[in-house]
Amino acid sequence: MPSGFDDAGGRDLVALRVVPVLPDGAAPDPVRLRDAGWLVRRGARIGAVGFAAGSLVRDDAALRVRFNAVEVLAVPRPRDRSGACAEGDADPEAALVGALADRLLRLSSPLVVTCGGRGFDLPFLRYRALAHGRPLAALHRGAGRRLVYFDRFDPDWHFDLADVLAGHGASRPLGLEDLCALVGLGRLMGTADPAAAARRGARAIALLFLGTLRVMDRLDADELRRAADRVAEMPDDAVPYDGGA
Repeated sequence: MPSGFDDAGGRDLVALRVVPVLPDGAAPDPVRLRDAGWLVRRGARIGAVGFAAGSLVRDDAALRVRFNAVEVLAVPRPRDRSGACAEGDADPEAALVGALADRLLRLSSPLVVTCGGRGFDLPFLRYRALAHGRPLAALHRGAGRRLVYFDRFDPDWHFDLADVLAGHGASRPLGLEDLCALVGLGRLMGTADPAAAARRGARAIALLFLGTLRVMDRLDADELRRAADRVAEMPDDAVPYDGGA
């Protein structure tokens, strides 16, 4: 079982951002990124997934957070308005889902950090995995009868910034764009490139997570500065995934 923020030990950490595209290749309105079902019904597919991987360690009563690099998995633009592939071609979205599943399995019980991921990122990934018949084993770990990454009130597995900051439904949650504006990170949706949007989103979620830990009094000011500087300097390690072409 993974450690919580206040327990000794360490674990893997990943800030995750899924960027969908509509059948015509356009990006959805940001307000629709709170509703995976709405996007699925309109034929949206995964355009790119960005994730910033790192670690979370409590050492000598101090919490240390390290994000190491931003990685991006992206698929080519749809070949027609339906997003379908030519007959006989492998579906690059299916290959992306498989690659993401393999990447997450290489982490050890990671804490997954999202912004709105309870209503969008994780359900949308699961819908698209269902469409392709691909397993997402790493996101379906269980504790008793619970699927822990889908448990709303257990932030030791899935820390949804939007939901946590809004008090788990006590107020209307702010989306990633709103939170970025609140803390001065600027706008994220200024690009039509899903890979660039996924990369920016993962970096922003990493920074917002650090700020939220500071608000929760889990991170001191010096560690916040060190961790935030490291996020700003993170290399973009992975080239966009090309669907195996």
